[in-house]
Amino acid sequence: MLKVKNSKAIYTLSEKSYKSNHKRNVTAVLAIILTTILFTTLFTVGMGIIKSIEYNTMRMSGGMAHGSFKYLSDEQAQIISKIVC
Repeated sequence: MLKVKNSKAIYTLSEKSYKSNHKRNVTAVLAIILTTILFTTLFTVGMGIIKSIEYNTMRMSGGMAHGSFKYLSDEQAQIISKIVC
C-alpha cells in the first residue's frame, strides 16, 4: 500500500463510507454468499449426474467390469477366454 501522512483522515472517510452504504454492503455480502451456494450446488449435482451416467452405462453393458463385450460369436469368446486365462 501507499504510505500516506494523513492515515487517520483516510480511516475516518472509509469508516463513514462503510456505515453510510450499509444496505449496499449487506447486498454485496448476500450476493457473494448466494453465488457460492449456487456454484457448490451446481458442481455437486453435475458430479452426481456424471457418476449416475457412468453407473447406468455399466449396467446396460451387462456388468460392473471396466470392459465388456457384446454380440460375440462362440469362436470370438473362446479366443478372448484363452487370452485372459
